[in-house]
Amino acid sequence: MRELYNLYLTKPLTRSRLFDSLMTVLGELNLVSNRPEKSPLKLGERLPLSILLAEDNPINQIVASSILDEMAYKVDLAESGLEALQALRKKAYDVIFMDMQMPDMDGLEATRRIRADFPLDQQPIIIAMTANAMEGDRQECLQAGMNDYISKPVLPEAVEIALQYWCTPNNRYQPREEANHAISSY
Repeated sequence: MRELYNLYLTKPLTRSRLFDSLMTVLGELNLVSNRPEKSPLKLGERLPLSILLAEDNPINQIVASSILDEMAYKVDLAESGLEALQALRKKAYDVIFMDMQMPDMDGLEATRRIRADFPLDQQPIIIAMTANAMEGDRQECLQAGMNDYISKPVLPEAVEIALQYWCTPNNRYQPREEANHAISSY
């Protein structure tokens, strides 16, 4: 077998064994070392941000917080649009991930108030995180003053793409129509 193949596997096959075997073969062929090295720093270490998560559902809070934690971000929580406004009056946030449907005040109204009540230089990037995945919902979020839209279930890649895009100084106030479609399709 070794004369014909670099490696052979026997059943039952597990993901772990497959991965280890591929890494061994690629290492022998020197393909692994030719890949560009990924930055050892997580996004939160390369791009430090103060983040508020406005979400009333405990499960969604855990999921979103875990995604951000994996990127080395610590988040503050607000369980309604009203709590998000109160938190923003106490502390400056770079980014708010805002659910659309919350008690007391929904995310759309909270966003409108933030855009109306805070000076432009004190306004955070606001990214909708919502189960409402229709084209009209995305437009409604953008019209309310949100910068971007990520549909649930939220994937880490979508969060990372949005943070990298919006927290780059040149992009902060630029619309991103084409990218919105890409992010909401994750």
